[in-house]
Amino acid sequence: MVTRRRIFLISFKCYIFHYINYPLKFQTIIGGIIHSRVARQTPAWFLYFPDQLLKH
Repeated sequence: MVTRRRIFLISFKCYIFHYINYPLKFQTIIGGIIHSRVARQTPAWFLYFPDQLLKH
């Protein structure tokens, strides 16, 4: 549970950072780099279906 919560917080921050800075190209690139780093540490289903985890 602790690991899942930690992964969720990291991924959640990543999504917020990415969508807030989406209109800005430079910061979107930074968000993409962070997203790719998080993607390597988390399962693919977790990143592609975050809404299912929010429903839990």
